[in-house]
Amino acid sequence: MIESHQTQMVILVDRDPLLRTRLSAAINERQWSTSEFESVETCTNAIEMLSSDLTLCVVSEFGLPGRGGLALQDRLNAMPKPISTIFYTEQASTNEIVTAMNQGALTVIEKSEGHHVVLNRLNEAFELARRNFETAEQQRIARDQLRSLSRGETEVLEGILNGKLNKEIAQQLNLSVRTIEQRRRQIFNKLDVQHPASLAQKVMQATHLLNKQPAPIELNISLPMISAESVI
Repeated sequence: MIESHQTQMVILVDRDPLLRTRLSAAINERQWSTSEFESVETCTNAIEMLSSDLTLCVVSEFGLPGRGGLALQDRLNAMPKPISTIFYTEQASTNEIVTAMNQGALTVIEKSEGHHVVLNRLNEAFELARRNFETAEQQRIARDQLRSLSRGETEVLEGILNGKLNKEIAQQLNLSVRTIEQRRRQIFNKLDVQHPASLAQKVMQATHLLNKQPAPIELNISLPMISAESVI
């Protein structure tokens, strides 16, 4: 899926209406839509009402009234869909910069650097969002494929991933080698892979060994012989 600029929006949060107007105009020239706010509450309330189809990037200063820019970032991090954050601010303290970056901000830009720096980083922000979307989609597909396996197929998959031969798996499950071979073919077909290495990578992707995401699928699979480095 390739996003168009029509599905991407930049949220500007700054106390200075003149800066918001000028930066918004520069962003609009790049064909991105914008929405302007001056506080944490008005911004987050509006974001919650926006379509989930939009990919958002927030450009904010630290010195917002009330709870401040770092509190805004906390609120954004708690939202269901990831939102990139760029801080565009007056001279920031080291503590503010470190805290912002630790909380996942893309970058901190001082206003003295100019709007063009923000525009360049917005390109990076939306490209990062595109890659994250593709990774999440691949992971969703892998999880759905794993869930399609029967209990018997999952038992055989555990044996394969632990490096066991068909004969050893058959002995462990008290089944014929022919049955194990049949289930093995079904596993490879359902997971859309051709080789053991790609099978291992598919399982690692779905069970979050390659991607640190919440709520992993619960499979009783141990992978003592497999590491991310060995299958990539």
